[in-house]
Amino acid sequence: MVQWEYRTVEAEVTNSLLGANKVDLKSLDRKLNLAGYEGWELVSATNLNEGFGATRCVYYTLKRQVP
Repeated sequence: MVQWEYRTVEAEVTNSLLGANKVDLKSLDRKLNLAGYEGWELVSATNLNEGFGATRCVYYTLKRQVP
C-alpha cells in the first residue's frame, strides 16, 4: 500500500489600500521549487479569509510518497 506524508507551506498576503490582495510570488516560487526538488507535489491551495473578501494568507498542501 502506498503511504503519503504531507507538508503545508504558508504564503503571506499583503493588502493594499485599494483592496487588492498580493502574494510575494518570487518568494512563493522559491518555496515551492525547493519543495519540488525534495520530491513534494502540490495538491491543493486554500485561502484563509478574514471576511469582506480580504485574504490573510494562502496555505499550499504538498504530498510525497513515504520511502
